[in-house]
Amino acid sequence: MASTHLTGRVVRSCLSAAIVAVIGVAEFRVGKFNHTTVALTLLLAVLAIATRWGLPESLSAAAAGMLCFNYFFLPPVGALTIADPENWVALITFVVTAVGGQPVVGECQAAGGGASPRGGSRSRAEAHGRAKR
Repeated sequence: MASTHLTGRVVRSCLSAAIVAVIGVAEFRVGKFNHTTVALTLLLAVLAIATRWGLPESLSAAAAGMLCFNYFFLPPVGALTIADPENWVALITFVVTAVGGQPVVGECQAAGGGASPRGGSRSRAEAHGRAKR
């Protein structure tokens, strides 16, 4: 059982990195995006992965996002080096997003009682409607 759980985590971590890498490469190939748009798109992907799957998967996505952003968009383009020290802030933001998104997700799940947002809202709405009758 533990082996299956670990295997699932590894598969999701690899899939997370692949999702972010595909987004980064696609944005590079199109070539019509500024750095801010690219960074925000990649960060949203990392946050979505953190929300859906958890910390290990979001850290994997954050690492892939950092590497793609560095290689394809930060000067010198095509190298995994950073010419401007200010660009470290952008790269560190990926890890902060992956780690910082976790407490928010945990609080939302705890507040919702673990229910899905749709099912929980509908149940509360139905209960409220019945109480008014």
